[in-house]
Amino acid sequence: MKKKEKAYGTFALYVLSEKAIIAAQADTPMHLSMTVEPVEVFDYRNREEFLSVVKKAAARGIPTVEMPPEEELYWEDNGMPGLKNPIELKYAQVKTWDELERRSVFYSVDCYPRGFVVISCGRSKDGLWNDETELELRMPADVGLEGVVDAIIENLNSRKDFPGLMSASA
Repeated sequence: MKKKEKAYGTFALYVLSEKAIIAAQADTPMHLSMTVEPVEVFDYRNREEFLSVVKKAAARGIPTVEMPPEEELYWEDNGMPGLKNPIELKYAQVKTWDELERRSVFYSVDCYPRGFVVISCGRSKDGLWNDETELELRMPADVGLEGVVDAIIENLNSRKDFPGLMSASA
């Protein structure tokens, strides 16, 4: 039986019209993935800055953190916990998760020794993200993080579901 390849880095990317945010992803002992500090805010239209932030995020790895205290959690209908005050809201300068979803495009990036997985969800009629996949890329390691950034920029330039998104340039 083949052993499953383990990611060496993972991060969440939120692209808003005026900036982008990359939050470090951490695992808890209960295998809950959550975003944690450090969070980088940057100009995604500047490819070199984008690439620099992505390289830092991938190099951080996947830290393990303790479960947040019960008073910081809420429980979703599916039984999964969520954070009452996720750190992304502060950096996006929004008050609610729904507002963040309506104002951003989300990308999940996983880095493996043999390559990268980039996933971005679609958008529902109400402007919130949905479970439909807008983008799913599996890229070989030899494209490097440069190829990952270029693929995200290309996807951003082709998206029609993000009001106010300014053109990213390679």
